Amino acid sequence: MSRRKISSVVTLITTTAVLIASCSGNNEKSQADDKGGSPVATSRNPSPSNTSSLATIDRPKINLPSDVRMVFAREELSDPAQKAALNDAENFLRSINYATLRQDTQDPAYKFYSYTLESAQKYAYEEIKKRVNGKASITGIQIFSGHVKMRNDKKGATVYFCRDNSRLYDVSIMTGKVRHREESVDDYSYLRIEMTRSARQQDLWLAKEVHVDEKVAGCMT
Repeated sequence: MSRRKISSVVTLITTTAVLIASCSGNNEKSQADDKGGSPVATSRNPSPSNTSSLATIDRPKINLPSDVRMVFAREELSDPAQKAALNDAENFLRSINYATLRQDTQDPAYKFYSYTLESAQKYAYEEIKKRVNGKASITGIQIFSGHVKMRNDKKGATVYFCRDNSRLYDVSIMTGKVRHREESVDDYSYLRIEMTRSARQQDLWLAKEVHVDEKVAGCMT
């Protein structure tokens, strides 16, 4: 999906956006930012498009099985800060699927990429919990088309995604049966993720807020 298509979607989004409300306070820590210890994993797994400085960040490994694919179509970016913010917004979304596959509502990966107690972390938890409680995992392909807009101070960014779940299916944990369904507008949503540069990890960006609009026909290709 082109940037022009993404931009046109923005005009379709009204003030009915679903805001996963922030919990109390303005907690400025993720597990990566905690003063009391190291990041949650020691295996380094930098994104190929990251700058060399990102190699110093101990990122949790997120290895999805072959039957689960996440495809990210993105605009060409030359600004390193924009690239880093977009990369880690993608990593945040990957971590949600990873925790779902592990059936772990407390998986450290999504906590690594989000601020403790802020709405993004709550959103991730609820998405994972929904399938864990329903005894379901996932299989298939999930497609995102995204772009990023930086704040003037370069310390924050908003990442926008059209999300296509038309080929992502639930799988019963008990029977292994794939729950196929017909494609509909219900499969398409529009995400706005507020990302903030980590105060303690150079070139790490953390998800702070997530806004979701459901049933967005403008995201259908």
